[in-house]
Amino acid sequence: MIRIYENVKRSLTPTYALIIYARDPRNRLCNNIIPDDSREGYLQYLFFHQMGEQFALFWHSYYEEKTVLCDKKDVEYYLMLVASQVKYSHS
Repeated sequence: MIRIYENVKRSLTPTYALIIYARDPRNRLCNNIIPDDSREGYLQYLFFHQMGEQFALFWHSYYEEKTVLCDKKDVEYYLMLVASQVKYSHS
């Protein structure tokens, strides 16, 4: 049994070990964070829960990028952005 365990330990490259660690839900930050007991702390927790995975985006990951719209100006900007993309896709 010890020999098998040693072979498994040797076969784990640092990259593979990092992937195993990252895929374990117990290690996700949103499962290990405790918000302040306030309205602001709860709002921050909700934003983090929705946006927390956005911190490590790379390459094609940006296709699913999320944005928090905080006021009417943000909403108007993204409506114009989407409208201009639709306009170009029909050309």
